[in-house]
Amino acid sequence: MKHIIENYKQLNIKNKSLIYLMWIYFFGHIITGIFINIYVFKLFQNIISVLAYNLVLYSSALIGFSLMGFVISALQKNIKISFFLSYISFMLSFLVLFIFRDAHYMVFLFAFLYGFGFGNYRCAIHTYELKETSQEQRDFYSSIITAGENTLTILTPFLISFIFFATKNIGTLAYSIIFAFLPLTYVLSFFFIKNLPNFTPDKISKKDIRNFFEMDKIYNLAYFFFSSQTGNMPRILISLVSLYILKTELNIGIFQGIVGFLSVIFVLFLSHRRHSDNRAKLMFISALFICLNFIVLGFNLTLVNLIIFTLIDLIVAPTYRVSEHVYDLKYMSEINPNNNSFFATMISREIFMWLGRAFFLLTLIIFFYFNNEELSIHLKIGIIIAGIPTLLSTLFVFLEEKRLNSLSSNSHSSKE
Repeated sequence: MKHIIENYKQLNIKNKSLIYLMWIYFFGHIITGIFINIYVFKLFQNIISVLAYNLVLYSSALIGFSLMGFVISALQKNIKISFFLSYISFMLSFLVLFIFRDAHYMVFLFAFLYGFGFGNYRCAIHTYELKETSQEQRDFYSSIITAGENTLTILTPFLISFIFFATKNIGTLAYSIIFAFLPLTYVLSFFFIKNLPNFTPDKISKKDIRNFFEMDKIYNLAYFFFSSQTGNMPRILISLVSLYILKTELNIGIFQGIVGFLSVIFVLFLSHRRHSDNRAKLMFISALFICLNFIVLGFNLTLVNLIIFTLIDLIVAPTYRVSEHVYDLKYMSEINPNNNSFFATMISREIFMWLGRAFFLLTLIIFFYFNNEELSIHLKIGIIIAGIPTLLSTLFVFLEEKRLNSLSSNSHSSKE
């Protein structure tokens, strides 16, 4: 713990502000990732509606990230505008959900508004991460972010469970309280945005876009495509599996909170032991466990298996996410030979990740639409395949790192 505190103190105010902004955002995203998916399922009573809701959300996120990012770049505006657009969208989205909570299809308007804010937020935060963090400190930086996320994974479900417990005899009041309260938490962000410097991204040229899609970037592109599903699809399906097994939001909140504690301890334990030499190894080991974990749960959806799955996942998934976050930042900053053009790479990457999200969501929607099996069969199929993108994205990280090491060795040999 002493090493962790010492390393944290060495972070500058800009890095600390980025960490706090990520934590505030994760608080809301945990709620939307677990409980809003459950809310949508309860409204429509089918998994296709949940998948369609997420397709709208991530398509809108593409607009918020890439289109608005391109506009800000073209008009040469301050990237902080994206932060403000995101929080306005977040607040409007939950206001819509609160006012029109009895109108089922308004959840798709919520998905569009929240997704637009989600995209704008990620555009701004990734810009500052790439600009303000160094490659050497990103393992520790990402570990602290993930530890905070996991702490919120413990506290947030307990808070939501308390709300459901207190209002269990008053219909949908619990959801109404969540929809009204959550936007207020985003106001805290403004205390930290002011610590970040103004930044105007470079204009995006056709050359920047062409460079992104050159053949020597094939492993990067494959990694971006598959990594688009390492968090999204599992989060959707596990929330529905939890409802299927645990039956109520109250039970889900208590369960998620209790088993989350081990995850925080493990990530903090590794935070000052992670470095560039063992980053890929930790990523591969955790990806292998994640894939096997999903397959085992998919074959037998029982409470015991869900407990075992969650205990394993809350240890290995954060370990994977730390490495994934570092590689995301690394490839976005290094994929373009012009160091000032990371913004163009970031915008292009988001388009490619949307293709991955849309492909997997549409594939499941079409499959479930023409397959009239009961919910448990749909969940089993979805869970079994949910961990595969994680393993594939890790494979392409290894291939890319091998390619880079080979280029580096050849460069040293030619100099000698």
